[in-house]
Amino acid sequence: MKIFLLALLIVFSSITVNADSSESEECDLATRLDRGTNHNTLILGWYRMKHHELLNENDIPGSCAFIPSPIWARGSFPENEGDEVALDGCVYSETNACEKIYSIKVHNCGEHNVYYLNATATTDEAYCFKKDDDDDDDDDCEEQEEDYGKKFHRCHRNNRYVVLVIGSVIIAGVLISMVAIYLWRRKRLAAMLKKEMYKAPQDSNGPVVVTTNDNLPPKKY
Repeated sequence: MKIFLLALLIVFSSITVNADSSESEECDLATRLDRGTNHNTLILGWYRMKHHELLNENDIPGSCAFIPSPIWARGSFPENEGDEVALDGCVYSETNACEKIYSIKVHNCGEHNVYYLNATATTDEAYCFKKDDDDDDDDDCEEQEEDYGKKFHRCHRNNRYVVLVIGSVIIAGVLISMVAIYLWRRKRLAAMLKKEMYKAPQDSNGPVVVTTNDNLPPKKY
């Protein structure tokens, strides 16, 4: 009897361990995505993007303007760790926020979610991930620097805007300075010419000579 109970305990223990491992398998084995990944080449399975979550709000194309046909998740994500939901992956277009649907799953891993995704039909289609609001902006920039390539960096886009603004201000300042110098030099030249025109010529002997008519001899004063 004791041997039978011991065997049952071992069986139930192994079942519990397997159940626990299967519940965390989605989280442990999820493949990490980055912006350089072509979603057209994905193999059906679990994926995650560090510090980012799949967009489940209809604020496209603002969130993923760099994607020609972004895919967002329609529905609510699971709230409790270990929960899993099936949602519609909607392909956004200018005329329809859900023009085409992909079947996706979302699994709550506690601090982040993982997503069961399939390959997209075209290279223009890609799953739209947005930055997790809980993450620090500096960490996000470091994460993007590490994984995504500069052309998609939010921080680098902001830096480009700053550089453009500063560059525009500098160029405008240089142009204004050049125009001001040109006007000042022109004004100064005009003043010098006017001064030369009204300057009376001097006779070699010293008296001032004023000529009023080319046909008349000069008068001395």
